Amino acid sequence: MRKPYLVFCFLAMALLLAACGGEEQQIVSFNKYNTQTVLDGLKSAGLSVINERRDMVVPPDVPATYNERYLFEVERIAPAGGQLLTFSNSDNMQSWQAYIERQRANSTTR
Repeated sequence: MRKPYLVFCFLAMALLLAACGGEEQQIVSFNKYNTQTVLDGLKSAGLSVINERRDMVVPPDVPATYNERYLFEVERIAPAGGQLLTFSNSDNMQSWQAYIERQRANSTTR
């Protein structure tokens, strides 16, 4: 079964990497979008985003490098929920990405 939200996530990451890549170092503004803007974008794209809520509680061993963390659900696609994080700079985002890679590399947390 295809999971369209994964395609959206990969597309967003590809766009971010493309904006940061290249021979020249480009400056990326991390204040361009906020969580509400992204949630509104998901809704305007036709996704039924429900139960959105701000949750800043940091589970153990998770880097608290994000500015905001919102949890939400998308009916029929991600009923168990998803999360949306915003970061103030590249270093904070990279520490979160390193955490995710460690989780993927571990067969018990994959």
